[in-house]
Amino acid sequence: VIFVSYFYKLRDDFTLPLNKSVEDGIISWPQIHRAAAVLYAAAEFREKVCTGSLPPDRLGRPPKQRALCSVAYKYMFHACRVPRKDQDTYRIYDPNHYHHAIVSCGGHFFSVPFVDPETQKPLPLDVLEQNLKDCVEASYMSQQQEEPLSLGILTTSDRDVWASNRNMLLQSSPGMAEALVELESGAFLLCMDDDDGHVLTHRQGAEQYWRGFPQNRWYDKSMQIICSRAGNLGFVGEHSM
Repeated sequence: VIFVSYFYKLRDDFTLPLNKSVEDGIISWPQIHRAAAVLYAAAEFREKVCTGSLPPDRLGRPPKQRALCSVAYKYMFHACRVPRKDQDTYRIYDPNHYHHAIVSCGGHFFSVPFVDPETQKPLPLDVLEQNLKDCVEASYMSQQQEEPLSLGILTTSDRDVWASNRNMLLQSSPGMAEALVELESGAFLLCMDDDDGHVLTHRQGAEQYWRGFPQNRWYDKSMQIICSRAGNLGFVGEHSM
């Protein structure tokens, strides 16, 4: 579904540190800070959607203003498109049972808790930042040992081709089915791109968010939020829902 899904470049956060301070050349703190803030804000919005406390969007002017149907919001979190021959399906996972997001770094996918299962509130920012830092470091260490599988590229294929490849993928390893469920059931996908660290222009952002780093994407996810090393943000939405 690459080139079909829609994308947005989000407003830059000018409170981020201007210097590209790094640790051992691996960690970009502007990226970590911005991505953690995204997880926190998404957790707050998720709670409103899942509890039904999100006010409906309204159309028109008072007093004739009408509330719009909000049923599409159920496809926002913990949802994923699944390829099938001739016609795809869509899976929605119970948010009461799943409290994680998926973080992609260097073609690796990590399951990261970001919501307290008891309170449904966001985890503290410092915990989220540490979790993201751990993901980046784990991806870096893994890349030093072997090339990543870059499975995300499979989701850019023709849908019937991807359906066939997905079946082969499921048969490739006893744990693959469980791994795919973990990926598909994540609230959304947060892509930590390993770019050159420069602040992205509008054109550069469009190119990176829409078609850049396909190994670091999973285009079947309902929402992908992309964070550059400089802390620029983009959004890619799965177009069918």
